[in-house]
Amino acid sequence: MKKGLLFIGLSTLILSACATQTLTSTKDGTEGMAKPETHISPAGVTCEHMENMTGGWIESEVSPEVREALDSVLMRMNTNAKLKQILRVQTQVVAGINYAIEFEFDNGEIWHTQVFRSLKGDYSMTKPAVQGRLSDICHKK
Repeated sequence: MKKGLLFIGLSTLILSACATQTLTSTKDGTEGMAKPETHISPAGVTCEHMENMTGGWIESEVSPEVREALDSVLMRMNTNAKLKQILRVQTQVVAGINYAIEFEFDNGEIWHTQVFRSLKGDYSMTKPAVQGRLSDICHKK
């Protein structure tokens, strides 16, 4: 049942992402894909992305799956601090889901990590938790 719900959810996400891409008119009157927007994060990382691009990273809400992904990381961390809140989540649909999670401990420290959730529902940390804010997931120019 869980696999069926996951498949339906992933299919819906992919279809909605594909359906929201827009066309623009160029100077010569032909149509083309919407131009990517450029965003510069506080860390100086330049991101070029299209909103809802299939396979791209998107801002996401905190869900039970995000909490499970972060729990799998917190179990491995050597800290006495307790989780205060999840501040930010970015997701990427691949052959499963990648979660980039920014979180805060009760001592005020802010950390971030990246976790992969397989289609079977298994979690694995793909980037260890490090102290500091989560930058946009993108390439450096």
